[in-house]
Amino acid sequence: DGKGRALTEQDDVSGALSAYDQALIALRGIVMPELDFLVAGITQRKGVACLIENRVDEALTIFDEVIVRFGTGLAPQLAGTVTNALVAKALVVRSLGTTINESEVSLLLACLAELDELPPAGIVAIVDFIVAEGACCTLELIQKSLAAEMLLPLVTALQQELGQNPQAAKETHEVAQDIRRLLAEVRGEVESNATNTSP
Repeated sequence: DGKGRALTEQDDVSGALSAYDQALIALRGIVMPELDFLVAGITQRKGVACLIENRVDEALTIFDEVIVRFGTGLAPQLAGTVTNALVAKALVVRSLGTTINESEVSLLLACLAELDELPPAGIVAIVDFIVAEGACCTLELIQKSLAAEMLLPLVTALQQELGQNPQAAKETHEVAQDIRRLLAEVRGEVESNATNTSP
């Protein structure tokens, strides 16, 4: 794993992919929950290396492997790695004009509830989902999750989008307004892309 990281930093991505493959092969036969963190991290970094090499389909397959294998029955120590895989997938599919699905957003929310801080790219992934699937659907998912409290500004923004007048601190409302501006920007991008691709 350390060799793969070092090679990636030296711009030897092909060598890094080989090192990640060797590490995963060496760990394949060992069934120990304590090694899941290591295997998940190596697999996720391999996906990122594939992206650097512009092997998008392979990267998506690898991110899906991390999401399915380590997101099922999520262990708290794996939340960061699964979040990274979900966010990486969200950014890739965004460039393809789509978004992660509802079950993946639910898993992202479960991961966020385990983390000490909220990665900004996680919010972008959720915003993309809001634009694709609507404020009401997303609000329900968030309110059912353990991340609802940490996402209070987002909840407030969604309630405002739905015409509600939620009670919250001034700072929460200010962040909610920033989120609504981001939503408007993303909606504008989506509409512009749809206009540019229509015959």
